[in-house]
Amino acid sequence: MRPWPQFQCRSSDSGDNDGQMEGYLDHLSSPFLSTLDKVPIPRLDAPERVVHRKRNRVLRACNDCRTRRIKCSGEQPICAECKKTGGPCIYEQTRKNRLDQVTERNAFLTSVLEEVSMRVSEEDRQRISSALEMV
Repeated sequence: MRPWPQFQCRSSDSGDNDGQMEGYLDHLSSPFLSTLDKVPIPRLDAPERVVHRKRNRVLRACNDCRTRRIKCSGEQPICAECKKTGGPCIYEQTRKNRLDQVTERNAFLTSVLEEVSMRVSEEDRQRISSALEMV
């Protein structure tokens, strides 16, 4: 094992600095390190451009494909996967259609309650009217 290099301090001529290190780079000039001065760094070849094909996205998947978490072709009335398995191919209604359906049902039930309230006792009529105020 090589001993650490000795450092010597010398004072500068101008007297501005307290002293400078002399010989502090001497240990770097060894024959071993001089062969490694400028070794090229190996580079990887530029990766080939991968062309991603656009995914065909289906607006709605049938209930069976959703449950099984598989790609649905979206064909109607029966998708390719349901054709293959012979299972029922049912598409759930869109949110807007469900909202319209629930709104219609709410209106119908409200009218039924109003009609029934005419034929019941006063106590029940008040309960129905307070329930209808919440709607």
